[in-house]
Amino acid sequence: MIKNSKKRNNTEFAILASASPSLSPKHPVVVNLQLDYWIDAVNEYKKIKENNNPNLSYMIKTVNLLGSSLSNLFGANYHTINKRKETPSLKILVEKAGLKTDSRDLYERFLRFNQFYNDVAKHFSSIKIDKAKDLDMNNLKEYMEITRDVWIWYFSKFYYNIPDEQLSHFKIAF
Repeated sequence: MIKNSKKRNNTEFAILASASPSLSPKHPVVVNLQLDYWIDAVNEYKKIKENNNPNLSYMIKTVNLLGSSLSNLFGANYHTINKRKETPSLKILVEKAGLKTDSRDLYERFLRFNQFYNDVAKHFSSIKIDKAKDLDMNNLKEYMEITRDVWIWYFSKFYYNIPDEQLSHFKIAF
């Protein structure tokens, strides 16, 4: 379980962004890769679906974006809470956050996604092409739903008073 699992209010939330100094101290640069990766994955999925083009390369890219969004969501917040430099695997981060005990069904679904992400999509190369051939639009839709549901679970566990405009990125049916 992640230490300090008290819910944070929306002033701390800023959609889980981290601020860093910019050239102008009045305007910090907000870096929010986890949300950027999620939005990019949604946009890629929509393009694939709208163009009726389930090209393997685009689908693998989308899975990588999904995995990166979750890795950054859990990893960045793990560092903030635990003040650690090294980051455990995504599976361990998800377990430490409590998904396994809070929602066994979602955890099992996450494991299916995570296995494909780690074994096939992450660091994709030609030697993984045989494993990748099973990826189709049904799998991709399932991975989109799993990732969305994990994000929503994370919000409900660790945050409250999240502005609707920030949640709108996750109120999506695939």
